[in-house]
Amino acid sequence: MRMPKSDILLEQDPYLRLGFGMGAFFDTVKMLMWAMLFIFLVIAPNMYIYSKGTGIKNDYMGVVTQYSLGNLGGS
Repeated sequence: MRMPKSDILLEQDPYLRLGFGMGAFFDTVKMLMWAMLFIFLVIAPNMYIYSKGTGIKNDYMGVVTQYSLGNLGGS
């Protein structure tokens, strides 16, 4: 006896039983995770370059602002 196609799909993705909204939610979260990873990989070299400057070395929020564009020495 063969399993119905709907049961096979439920075994592959158990969230189908919860409805379209839950499936769309998890797909959106997965897409946002990939987008944030891509953005991080693009921005990481800039953050490293900005952290090496000395423009805001003794500023009030120096630990936080060392990763800003103003830290390159032009401020």
